[in-house]
Amino acid sequence: PRPRSGHAAMALSSWHRHDPPPAVTSDPCGDVVSDVHSFVCGDFVVAVRDLRVRGSVVVRQASRGCVVGPASSSGRVCVQFEQREDLSENRLNCLPDELRHALVGGHQVGARVRAVRPLDLPRGRGIGPGTPRVIVGPPR
Repeated sequence: PRPRSGHAAMALSSWHRHDPPPAVTSDPCGDVVSDVHSFVCGDFVVAVRDLRVRGSVVVRQASRGCVVGPASSSGRVCVQFEQREDLSENRLNCLPDELRHALVGGHQVGARVRAVRPLDLPRGRGIGPGTPRVIVGPPR
């Protein structure tokens, strides 16, 4: 489903050109660092590379999936992929760096963006055209 007119389709930070990206979402180089807490049940994700089990590719790079929760293995995320190469319906326990959020419009977490039109926000606030922001994740 498409977002309602005038509402952002992803979570944006209040980053400005003169400010560094938010520390909670960036490493010292400004790149976004994913951890197990970056993903919650219901998030749509894609595999950032081919995922293997015992040396065999079971999920191809760019395959879509849905987070179903934390994995039983510490530090992993449990994902139900739409299609697996081994034709299994099983969920796969993935490391956070094997996944990225699938955001509306193909944007990626950490991307610097500018509003092309005014965006209305709750409580009478808004984002004006040309305002810079950093995408910090899917809407929550």
